Amino acid sequence: MKEKIEASEIINRFKKPLLNFAVIIVAFIISLKIYSGQEKNINSLKKQKADEIKRNQALEDIAGLEMQLGSYKNFLNKKDIDSSIKKLGAIAKASSVKIISIRPEGAKDADYYVIYPFSLTVTAKDYHSLGRFIGALENDADLYTVNSLNVKEEGGSARQEGAGLQAGIQVSTILYKD
Repeated sequence: MKEKIEASEIINRFKKPLLNFAVIIVAFIISLKIYSGQEKNINSLKKQKADEIKRNQALEDIAGLEMQLGSYKNFLNKKDIDSSIKKLGAIAKASSVKIISIRPEGAKDADYYVIYPFSLTVTAKDYHSLGRFIGALENDADLYTVNSLNVKEEGGSARQEGAGLQAGIQVSTILYKD
């Protein structure tokens, strides 16, 4: 019986510290559960924040591109067909090329722009002059593109002194729609 008394005495003696220890362990487990749940929420919020930052950066890039497009659009739309024909003449004169005929063709309407093609017949004294003319067209700020080129020597197949080149050139320019 003495052993039982001692065991119950020992239990009574350590009952409060054991109960406190058990409460501490339960509280620790509960706090770990709460911490892991909050950590998941924080990681989820960090991921959402990173996604939103990427979206904001993409929107800023799009806004910048829209501003660039607007400036290009304003720049390109400052020309009309008459000024384009005058510009073609000025480029030809500067390149020592003579324009025999300019024939505007029908405009080709696209979603956001209109393509205005021209058929040109030109004469040049040599290939270098013709090359300077085509290079000047394609490098011009008004955006001309050479779509096709058909060159033949004047005066037949035997190249004669003073004979030059005649070329049929398909040129296009673009105007953006408002």
